[in-house]
Amino acid sequence: MKQDRRVEKTERSFLDAYVRLARGQTGKKITVAALCREANMNRGTFYLHYQDCDDFLDAMEHRITKEIDEVIDRYHRSRFDVSTTEALERLFTYFLDNAEVVFTVLERKGGSSVSIFPSSGHAEMIHTWQKESDLSSEQLALLFAYVADGTVALLRQWWRSGFAVEKERVKELFDGIVKYGLYNYIYTV
Repeated sequence: MKQDRRVEKTERSFLDAYVRLARGQTGKKITVAALCREANMNRGTFYLHYQDCDDFLDAMEHRITKEIDEVIDRYHRSRFDVSTTEALERLFTYFLDNAEVVFTVLERKGGSSVSIFPSSGHAEMIHTWQKESDLSSEQLALLFAYVADGTVALLRQWWRSGFAVEKERVKELFDGIVKYGLYNYIYTV
């Protein structure tokens, strides 16, 4: 079921307000009152949708995870018929367009990649890899954690650098590391 545009607009107003407030408040908890004031909304509207700030942030984390899952799922569902380049373009464009929101919301809990990559996608990816590999599911889970955490770290560093490296170059580096390993980049003569 599609979400009502008014609800979507309200969510977005609160989310944008949260990001603005979080920029200037390191380590301080953002209150419902401050959030409502910044969003130019009343507290009744906030409480119509959320129980408290933690509930709001959980809902925003769920929203972000769902959006990322949709980007990844298009690639995964196609059984990799969509090119890696196309899938990376979608993923990196999403992060370029939404990085401040993604990391501001997710970093409240330390920015775990588990928050970004839903467990359903995790299980599905490992199942697909099992068909192509002799590795155990435990070994594949370790590889997934490595790739997922590395992806989040790469994207976070890219964001923190102010996107100092062009998107195309970041995609090439990421794609090359996933396909050929770090050795290919570090120890070339």
